[in-house]
Amino acid sequence: MSHSALRAEIEALFEGGLYVSAFRAAERAWGPPATWRGPEDCLLGSRILHYVGAPRGSAVLLIRAYRAAPLDPEVASLWAHYLGDRRGPYAGLEFLRTFPVDAAPAEAQVRLRHARAVLLLAVRDFEAAEYELTRAEVLGPGDARARMARAGLLAAQDQIEAAQDVLRDIMREHPHHRGAVPASGRSLVELGRVEEAEALLVDADAKLEIPGLAGQLASLELSRRRPREAWRWLVRAAELSVAAEPGLVVALAAACSEAASEAGDYAAAINLARSVGSEWLVRLAERLEAGGERGRVMLEVPYVR
Repeated sequence: MSHSALRAEIEALFEGGLYVSAFRAAERAWGPPATWRGPEDCLLGSRILHYVGAPRGSAVLLIRAYRAAPLDPEVASLWAHYLGDRRGPYAGLEFLRTFPVDAAPAEAQVRLRHARAVLLLAVRDFEAAEYELTRAEVLGPGDARARMARAGLLAAQDQIEAAQDVLRDIMREHPHHRGAVPASGRSLVELGRVEEAEALLVDADAKLEIPGLAGQLASLELSRRRPREAWRWLVRAAELSVAAEPGLVVALAAACSEAASEAGDYAAAINLARSVGSEWLVRLAERLEAGGERGRVMLEVPYVR
């Protein structure tokens, strides 16, 4: 199989929400992530690592891709998102202001205008975001990326039902769409349709390999004060985070320890707190061993957006 065909196969796994399979296939094809080279490989690798627990590794590969191909529209769109995350949305918007968006091919423009719309939503410039989305929709009718951003715009304007309608349409055409499913889960929770959100996410988790879905379900169970079920979903998220970096390992251990403690399994909570060697988690374990409780104030309030 040619290199380009192999990369297309890996990308198909990624776009299908099979992040773990995409990561394993990339490792088999290209070796350890630190050795991945070539802007196209690095760009795809960056996207994969971002979702399997390696944000630093993802950033390294994206920087490598940008240095190799700064004028590539796909690289530029992800670079704008990266700048928005690291330096704030205005940094990403300023970068796109200087990039020749109008000169890019139609498919590339859809990516770039989607990136601009997402950044504009972050600064709540709805009018400008609407303009970019309309242009993207004209250039790429039916493009799921632009439709996802449309749902984001509606949600940002508190039109949650309308946003959910857009997401439902995407999932009707693309069942278990890797972006629409988690977004729909969030919208359903905001609408108070918690059981429906749970059913959607559980069904999708059985077919996809997305750590974030398990994390959503854990959060949902914790909000319903079902810590043992939340603990199970946190373990699932950890299992899917196959490239987890130290920060995520500590965060997952802490969340599992908290869930175990809430479930009354203090021995497990202590073991989990000690398992990663984090100083503050060791202190938590010592407090639990001494019979102390975690300080917490519980407020009886409904869901707040």
